[in-house]
Amino acid sequence: MTTTATQAIHDATKAYTRPVLGVYDTLIMGLLARTVWRCPPALFVNYYDTIVSANHAEIGVGTGYCLDRCRADIGRLALIDLNPNCLGYAGERLARHAPTTHLRNVLEPVHVTAEPFDTIAIGGVLHCLLGTMQDKGRVFDNLRPILKRDSVVFGYSLVSDAGALGPAAIAAREVLNRLRFVNNKLDTCDGLRHELAARFDEHVVTRVGAIAFFIASQLSNKGGESHEI
Repeated sequence: MTTTATQAIHDATKAYTRPVLGVYDTLIMGLLARTVWRCPPALFVNYYDTIVSANHAEIGVGTGYCLDRCRADIGRLALIDLNPNCLGYAGERLARHAPTTHLRNVLEPVHVTAEPFDTIAIGGVLHCLLGTMQDKGRVFDNLRPILKRDSVVFGYSLVSDAGALGPAAIAAREVLNRLRFVNNKLDTCDGLRHELAARFDEHVVTRVGAIAFFIASQLSNKGGESHEI
């Protein structure tokens, strides 16, 4: 992990102050996702509805928007993020699930003092990281300490595939990249598929507008050891 990469992830999370989190759902999900990135908020929630298990970890928690709205019966929930504001905000919002909170950096191996998880979501994180999709793919290696072989990893990320961005989305991408809140000019669905294929035996990437939804399972032995319980 380089100093530059660490600074980049701090830059991407620094905007998440308490006041910003208070308007995040309206601005990001209600405005940008729906009208600029052409991906209705309901699709994010539906994705969670079909995947989240009773033993779930959320990485890059934001405001807890999707977990708050999904209908999954969650018995064990871990919230993992680098930003204490996000952990506090989402923790309060999801208090009914009695979550544990963990201040962690996904650019390093992610450890929690408990058994691994059946499902792990990593939404809105990859497009904040520096580098190519190959660089960002190392995040999946850092999840191995909390994965079993049959754990399911899923999430979503902004991509820059040809045809994925309309004029408004291109303008928004330029602003967000200039502010260093997002670093996704080199991110593509094919690049994401390649990184998942290098680590999981099963994976699917589906693009809706500028958003790539992904799901992967059956952790392979290509990237190291996983937990078995």
